[in-house]
Amino acid sequence: MFSPITHPRLTLLLALTLGAISVLGFAPFYLYPIPIAALVGLFYLWQKSGSAKQSAWMGFVFGLGLFNTGIYWIYISLHDFGGMPFWMAAFSTFVLNAFLSLFLGAVGYCAGSLWRNKKAAAAIIVAPLLWAITDWIRSWIFTGFPWLTLGYSQIPNSPLAGFAPVLGVYGVSMVTALAASLIALWGHPAMRRNLVLGIAMLWIAGSLFKLIDWSKPVGAPISVALVQGNIAQDMK
Repeated sequence: MFSPITHPRLTLLLALTLGAISVLGFAPFYLYPIPIAALVGLFYLWQKSGSAKQSAWMGFVFGLGLFNTGIYWIYISLHDFGGMPFWMAAFSTFVLNAFLSLFLGAVGYCAGSLWRNKKAAAAIIVAPLLWAITDWIRSWIFTGFPWLTLGYSQIPNSPLAGFAPVLGVYGVSMVTALAASLIALWGHPAMRRNLVLGIAMLWIAGSLFKLIDWSKPVGAPISVALVQGNIAQDMK
């Protein structure tokens, strides 16, 4: 029976699409459930993957969808304002996005290896942890490019944003990916009770953390003003 999950090319197309729609969780859309749903799809694809290599390709292609959609403005900066020829600007933008996608490919390889070895419990923890680590590495390697860090897709509206004062944005990346990995395992009936408990704990803990005032004003308030020159970008 034909299934897009078992067809390599359609699987990669699905991973590309999931990556592309993930940007809807970030500003100015703030549709925080969409990145979680996209990761659920990606983690499910990793579960059904035929090999760790195939999982790596899925992660890489997911990244291409995410970054080519989310940081297209690099092309505009290089071509429209930087004066770079269109083909060179497009190539440079693609190379950057491909480099950033390599990190998600590495996560896919590791997750796929665990699934192939029937280590579901380890995959639940390792994949989200590696996702957060790669988000962190992207923030400083070669001077850093932290755009589209997963944790930002949950801020400010998601219950998971409550973890930000406690774990930081990379911690939010981890719990977001963890929530997705738990949901992706729904097809395992023996684990459903623990999955429901884990997802509920994440949502409840995040919601409770959001109720806490983590900072207090000290001293009298002061007024500040910011003045920005109204100069067109192409004139700067």
